[in-house]
Amino acid sequence: MMKATQPLAALMFVIAAAASPWSSPSARADVPTGNWEQACAALVGPTYPADDGVAKVTEAKIVAAGGGKPTAEQMQIYATRGKVQGVPTQAVESLPAHCLVSGYATPNIRFELRLPAQEWNRRMLMVACDGFCGFVFSEACVPGLMRDYATVTSDGGHTATRNFDGAWGYNNRQAEIDFGYRANHVVAVAAKAILAKFYGEPPRYSYLTGCSKGGSAGVMAATRYPADFDGIIAGAPVLDYQRKNAIHFPWVAKAMQSDDDSFLLSPEQLPAIEAAVLGACDAIDGQADGVIDDPRRCKFDPASMRCPAGQSSATCLTDKQIEAVRKVYAAPRNSRGEIVYPVGTVIGSEGNWPNWVLPAPPATVTFSRRGAEEYLRYLAFERDPGPSYDFRSFDFDTQLGQLQAQSAVFDALSTDMRAFRDRGGKIILWHGWGDAAISPLMTIEYYDALLKFMGGDRATHAFARLFLLPGVHHCRGGNGAGLIDALAALEQWREQQRAPDVLIATRDDDLDGKIERTRPVYPYPSQASYIGRGDWNDPKNYRPR
Repeated sequence: MMKATQPLAALMFVIAAAASPWSSPSARADVPTGNWEQACAALVGPTYPADDGVAKVTEAKIVAAGGGKPTAEQMQIYATRGKVQGVPTQAVESLPAHCLVSGYATPNIRFELRLPAQEWNRRMLMVACDGFCGFVFSEACVPGLMRDYATVTSDGGHTATRNFDGAWGYNNRQAEIDFGYRANHVVAVAAKAILAKFYGEPPRYSYLTGCSKGGSAGVMAATRYPADFDGIIAGAPVLDYQRKNAIHFPWVAKAMQSDDDSFLLSPEQLPAIEAAVLGACDAIDGQADGVIDDPRRCKFDPASMRCPAGQSSATCLTDKQIEAVRKVYAAPRNSRGEIVYPVGTVIGSEGNWPNWVLPAPPATVTFSRRGAEEYLRYLAFERDPGPSYDFRSFDFDTQLGQLQAQSAVFDALSTDMRAFRDRGGKIILWHGWGDAAISPLMTIEYYDALLKFMGGDRATHAFARLFLLPGVHHCRGGNGAGLIDALAALEQWREQQRAPDVLIATRDDDLDGKIERTRPVYPYPSQASYIGRGDWNDPKNYRPR
């Protein structure tokens, strides 16, 4: 793969030119309440409004400039969170002075705020939690903090272990409601009140960013609580939360595992499958660059990898393995052959199959299996079957109707964004074409429905745009360019009425500051078309089509 040599700082100029400048100094403000140490400490004690509940600050402490010097691991986490949030973050060697706030909103929603102490851009950024939530991911607030945002995140209203722990939802209706839609709303209300006390004024603009469950939280906010945020970034959103977890996860898990729980494929076979798919489809767009621009144009049959009779290896597939791969790609069906979920796992996502479709050693369980088990036991139904429930027993023929009740809690499928639009709200949706966890085809289906409900392309593009990133995995990673400054673009769109006609996406998978790949991404349905001359890493050599 061609390696560009321009440093990240130089690319930020290119990104800014296509999207937005950083926050204007004229928008910044010193803390007006006098001594900021005292202002920080004074946040503990009062009761803050949280819509139908209240909030309390349990701890507020000063982090001095340069304090808490990040470790190398933390620096990588900050950069990764920047990618996931659409807020590019270079190597963070020290944190700016800020007030670190911990608190809760009733009944049990823990949150954390990081409040810039000496410079604040008069904006708030909420980072919505992802997965099944359950913990306050403190590092998630750093990308926003580095841009002088007052940044807030929460645990979604419950405590859990990571990677799809759903036991907290067992016969716990309030926790499900908080996780489904209420937590981000009440924390946003409380956070604005806390900011008003600390700074002496509320934020001029409030934004939300998130990916996966955090992405669907953005769409949920725009349709259910349109006054909460002025702008939203919704990455790889799990909009059809019920069907994804209760239908598609089990389908993938059963496709890859026999009844004795042994896997039909080995992780060692994935590179060969990925190479075969690229060999069949990579050059369709005119470039053999390791990225499939639009998987919908790809026709790949795993039977092309069939092993010679009686043989098996890491570079070919047996008949049973061919059938398993076909099922992963296919839309789930019931015993009558009727489609019960409209899409399968997108072709071109094979590099993202570790963890999602096959275990990534030393792990022995996939996220699909874990998600299917936990969701069906504790979240999918009004009456939870509990820990003894076998996810394989969920019947696609007779039990689909039982998912309807919880759809009202978890799904973000409403396309009514009229109130959000009428307040001047703007939303950027984005999705990676190489996402093995959440199909980009579902996001396209939703966006097409949004276009229809909101009055067509022109009317919808005035406030909502979708960007599809070729070769990008779930929320981050992959061979494609997945680093976009969506927050800068959103600021410019909402505050200056300059819509993002293009985003410059880059790929930088380490902290060396060197950009490995660059390309433009145009709003759906337009795609970037290489004009056939010059460096394919140069955005000037592309046109929309």
